[in-house]
Order: sequence, then structure tokens, then C-alpha cells
Amino acid sequence: MDAGRSPPVRFVRTPSTHFFCTICERIFSDPVINFACGHSFCRRCLVARLSDDSTFECPADSVADSVDQRNLVVNRSLQDQINDLDVYCSFGWKWSEDVNDFVQDQDGCLEVLKFGCHAAHEKTCSSAWVACPNGKEKCGLLRRKNIEQHLSSCQYRCCPYHSSGCQFSGTADDLEVHQTLCSFKNSQTTTSDVRLLQELMTANRALEDQLKETTERTQTLEASKAILENQVKRCLSKIQELSDRQTRVERTLDLLMAGNASGGHQNGVRHVPSLPNNSVSRASSTSGTNNRLELSYSREAISPRNWARSSLPSTGFRDSTHPSEESWVMPFQFKCIGTLRSHKSAVTCLQTSSNRLFSCGADCVIKVWDLDNLVQGCKMTISTHKQRIQSLAIGDKFLYSAGEDLVIKSYHLDSLEEIVSVEGAHEKCITALLCTDRYLFSASYTVIKIWTCRNLSLVHTISGLHHWVRTLACGPSKDKVYSGSHGNIDMWSPTPEFNLMQKITHCHGSVHSLAITSVYIIMGTYNQNMHIYDVKTNDYLHHLMGHVGIINCLVTSNSGKFMFTGSSDSTVLVWSLEKMLPIQCLQRHNDGINTLVISGDLLLTGSEDAEIKVFKHFRMQMGFVPS
Repeated sequence: MDAGRSPPVRFVRTPSTHFFCTICERIFSDPVINFACGHSFCRRCLVARLSDDSTFECPADSVADSVDQRNLVVNRSLQDQINDLDVYCSFGWKWSEDVNDFVQDQDGCLEVLKFGCHAAHEKTCSSAWVACPNGKEKCGLLRRKNIEQHLSSCQYRCCPYHSSGCQFSGTADDLEVHQTLCSFKNSQTTTSDVRLLQELMTANRALEDQLKETTERTQTLEASKAILENQVKRCLSKIQELSDRQTRVERTLDLLMAGNASGGHQNGVRHVPSLPNNSVSRASSTSGTNNRLELSYSREAISPRNWARSSLPSTGFRDSTHPSEESWVMPFQFKCIGTLRSHKSAVTCLQTSSNRLFSCGADCVIKVWDLDNLVQGCKMTISTHKQRIQSLAIGDKFLYSAGEDLVIKSYHLDSLEEIVSVEGAHEKCITALLCTDRYLFSASYTVIKIWTCRNLSLVHTISGLHHWVRTLACGPSKDKVYSGSHGNIDMWSPTPEFNLMQKITHCHGSVHSLAITSVYIIMGTYNQNMHIYDVKTNDYLHHLMGHVGIINCLVTSNSGKFMFTGSSDSTVLVWSLEKMLPIQCLQRHNDGINTLVISGDLLLTGSEDAEIKVFKHFRMQMGFVPS
């Protein structure tokens, strides 16, 4: 007899095939049901199958996309039926070489048990096979009920001083003689030492059991992770497939429209212009760097609906003849015409001055771009900060920067040479900068400081504000400086004594962005909404919803008729402030939007994805809907 061979579970009556898992073909263990298809499987079998099967087909009927780990629920009804099945105790069977199978052992346990209780019974069964305490290798396995009888005659009984190092073993008579002569009899090992050793061994066994359990749980989690990764891959593949399909449909639409336009204008009316080879995509890079602008505007160039505004200058992309004027009339749309890539990490702030764009980011540098010649890439990099640059501001003659290194720096706007550096300007990260005619305002945690524009001498400190002051703004009249913090919009005098002039208290959470027009005070908040107040009376007027993330930035057009909002949900929304409705959603970034700026007919956006997207305004003919 091979006592070490474990017999399978023996049922008194053969169970129904409905109680067997179709994967492992054994009786269900921890059965789960998938609501999508109604089939049940062992949880471990299904998790293992899903981790290897990228098609996510139900193992029972091979229906694709029917298995979702979130829809797996324990099939308690099935488990209860299995637990009520009658089984024999495993220790009532022995291996027979004659029949090459297990047969009943009349010397073993002959009890009939319920399947749900047999595991607990077998832990204490008197017929269970156990090892002799004196050594399994010496005596082998014995029935638990026979162990006491065996110990009385065991030839390998250990010396009582075994824990002290004695290696003697023998029968009870031999051991009695040995004890009188044992050299370890007078050992210094005490009972407390023996007890401590036993406790350590017990603790070690408990740790081994915990390690085994943790390993099993880790394997289950790894399998679940693999399933989720496969699901993400499939979703991304579907998204890419839909995006490609959308592009093909748009191109087909444009070609059909171009054909219709050509067919209806044969007598001297303009046809679809032919494009040079380099008009489809264009990129340039600065020597030794990875600074470049990638442009793609073929559909804007050939589509008849965009003829009115689609001609792109050979040296620039910005209508800078009258940059302070705005001639946007609905219907119009913004199209992405390029991507500026030079920053190595998140872009945190954008500012423009004349024909230049300044960008800063978490890579601790400031980039300078020529708005009239963006295809040449970054023109200059300023590396004077040691940590993330959070904010930029532009005055009459100076550019200012500040961030997590608690330093405020000023640069000459023409030469971009560093002029002044103020170390330790704040105790915590500097979150916002605003330049008025004479003073520079800087914001941080609960405090605003005012500095002279020329030499950054500290003039005044406003303290005791509510939590982080994340944004500063100034209206068209420049008669007030607005600051946004948690639950408050404060309005300050822009000149000494910098008194608090007015205050708006609200319950919309932290203010992350502000814009002031001649009519409205507009704030973007942590609660994903925009809230609008009357600029003269401070009365609450309206709230705008559309984003599903924090409103990190917002800017209004020069006329005050339109607004652009950027959110951590990676989208930019274009709004009509006359109708209080969104008119376009721009989705080009792969991460949250941190900053927006308008320059002529260009909208530039900076994101956590380290890219700057360039959008251009296009006037549309009536009757066409933005694609």
C-alpha cells in the first residue's frame, strides 16, 4: 500500500455533469457565474484562461466579448448543491496494484460525509495518515489511531535532551539506560529555551502558511492585471480603428464636396487648388535639439468650406496685421494645424508678447518661439530655474518666471538676459504671477506679495488668505487685481495700499482659473464647472458645465464674446458667452490641459503631455457643421 498517494474525492453516487467545470472537467471549486452569458466556471480556471486568451471568448460557447471579470459573481446555488453531495472519507481508500486504482480499505475510515464538510473531517480523522514524531523517514506514515501504540515500541525515540543537542535514538528500554549516561543531561538549556524554540517554530510555520496564501493571492492579482491590460489594448485598438475610419470619412466628404464645387463652377470660378508636396506635412528641427513643429492642414487647404480663411502665409500662421482686433463671426471653427514639441515634460504656462511665444514647464526651462515662423522650432531655451516653473508674466519691458524653487526671476524682454533673481520669494510654491503697470503680483499658499517691476523689491504682503491662491487676473480697465482661492474671489487695489476692495464668497470649491471681461467675472473651479458673476454688481449669473475634470485655465477673446476653457480631462471647449453654450470641443492632447493663450487667429494650448498644440481660426460657410 502506498500511504502517500492521495485518492481523489469519491462520490457515493456519480454527480450530474452539470456539476463539472467545462475547463478543468472536474467538480466545481469556487464556482462563479458570468452574467453576460450565464455560464459557470471555477474561478481559478476562468482567471487563468482569461489571462492567456486575448479574444475574451466564453470558454463554453466561444462568444466573443462575453466575459468581463467585473461581472463574475459566486454561484452560491450551485455551490450549495455540490456541498450537499455524499462522498466517502478519503482515508477509507487504499491503492491496489492489482486493479491499478483505489479500493476501499476496511481498516480505514468508512464514514459517508457531505462534500462541504469532508475537508474539515479529514483534518481530524482518526484514520488519517500521519508521520511518526520520531521521523517520517525512519518510521513512515501511520494511521492517527495507531500512533500511540507505535510510539510505545518505536525504535527511534529521541533522547529527552534532544533539544540540547543529543542525537541518540532507540527503544524505550535503550533510552532509559542512555538517560543516566547522557552528556547533555547537565546542559544549560532551560525549559524556557525549549519553549521559546517551540514558539519560534510555530511562528515560522504560521509565516510559511501566510506566505503561501499571499503567493496565491498575488498570482490571482497578476492574472487579473493581465486581463485588464488586454482589455485596455483592445479598447485602444478600437479607438484607433474608429479614428482611422473617421479620417477616411472626412476625406471622402471633402473630395465629394470638392468635386461638386468643381462641377458647378466651370466658367472661370476657382477650382480646388493643387498643393505642393510639402503642404501635407512639414517639420523642421533646430540643430542638435528635438525642437520642431509638425503641421498637417491638407484638409483645411482643399476643403471648399474653408476657402474663405484657409490661405496660410508662407512665413507665418498668425493674422498679426491687427492683433488686438477680433473679427470672429459665427459660424467658425478652430482646426489643429500643428504641434510644438520641445519640452521634456508638462507644459505649465504660455505667454505671448508681440510675435513671440514663451512656454515653461516641469522641465525647469523657458522656451521661446517665433509666432510668425513656427516651423523653425524653438528659437531659444532659458535654463535658470532648478525646479518646475509654474508661472510666467510679461510686463512692459520684462519677462518674469517663478515656480517650485521659490525663486522669482526677471529677464529683459528684448535680449532675454536675466536681470534680477529673488531667492526664497515665498515659503511654498509660487502658483501665479500678474504684472500691472507698476507692480508684479505673486501668489502662493495663503499669501500674495507685491514687487516693483524693475528691481523686484518687495513692496507689500497680503497674508491670511484662504488656502492656495492659484490664479491672478486683471480686468480690461485694470482698476482691480482679482485673486482666486478656496471659496473666495478677492478684489484688490492695484496701487498702494493694495486694500481689499470687494470680495465674492462662494461654495464652489477651489478657484483654479479666472478671466475678467467688461461684463463678466468668470472662474473655473475644482468642481469641474465655470461660474459667472456680474463684473459691476458681483451678482451670480450663471454656471457652465461641459468638462469632467478640473478647469485649470480659461481665457476670453478680445471682444469678450467667446471663451476657451482647458481642463484636466484633456479637452478644450470653445464657448459663446452671448448664448452661454459650448460651440466646439477640441480634443488633441493626451493628458490634462494646463494653459491657454490667444494670439491673433491662433489658439495655443499646453498640456501635461509635454506638447503645445496650435489651433487656427477658420470661418465657415453657412450650412456646414464643424467636423
